[in-house]
Amino acid sequence: MANWQGAARTNYFFVKNEKQFKAWADNLPNMEIGEKDGRFMLMSTCPDTGAFTQYVYDDETGHEYDVDLTEIAQFLEDGQVAIFMEAGAEKLRCITGWAMAVSWDGRVENVSIDDIYEKAANAFGVNRSSITACSY
Repeated sequence: MANWQGAARTNYFFVKNEKQFKAWADNLPNMEIGEKDGRFMLMSTCPDTGAFTQYVYDDETGHEYDVDLTEIAQFLEDGQVAIFMEAGAEKLRCITGWAMAVSWDGRVENVSIDDIYEKAANAFGVNRSSITACSY
């Protein structure tokens, strides 16, 4: 069985307070901050998958907790949108991808690469069940 391997990063965006943003981002597991022209971005450094970390295990308490990337909204300047994008594959058995947009005021939009099946069925007037998956 193959392992899923991917890549994940954001776009560049302006933040209200660089120090507070960096303090928050520094606590995100397997994440690196990039900076260009006064804007910031995040990228996954997860050595196992390359994906954004979704949860963390706390060795001290023995509990898992979710990583909430939508918290970034509190740091974005007015009018800024952070786009989180992740894609990868398990050899050619399956290809996956998703993106999430988080606005400065906390609104969130999500899309998955798998949305294409329903979109194609609707656009071409066929049953969703007649479209096979891009996997084996």
